[in-house]
Amino acid sequence: MGGQGARHRGGAHGWCTRLVEKAVCFAYTLRWGVMGPSLQWHLGGGAGGIKHFRDHLMDPMERTFKVLGNPEITPQLKRTIAEAVLQEAGTRSVEQLAQEENDILVKLLALRVQQRGEPSGKEKAA
Repeated sequence: MGGQGARHRGGAHGWCTRLVEKAVCFAYTLRWGVMGPSLQWHLGGGAGGIKHFRDHLMDPMERTFKVLGNPEITPQLKRTIAEAVLQEAGTRSVEQLAQEENDILVKLLALRVQQRGEPSGKEKAA
């Protein structure tokens, strides 16, 4: 399960939306702008890389996913999530949030191109 799936499950379990938003914006997803989740797993394995991650961290990660379970999406849960999201958005409209996101993404992409150059288009999928 990817980070988005875990985030959505966390929200559906009623985790504090503000804390989840901050964790996503200022922690692990920042790293995904530099390297994707697969290379982050490789880094997460330390000196042993993906093999250490596979052998020592994937099983505990799987147990964590099982503990999260599959929440029942009830009308009350839908209301709770919507209220928390609207509180986090504050006075910003959907259009304002989209513009904010786009502005940040353009700046991040420009920085990435500056640091690593443009993608060649010859990258191969695994």
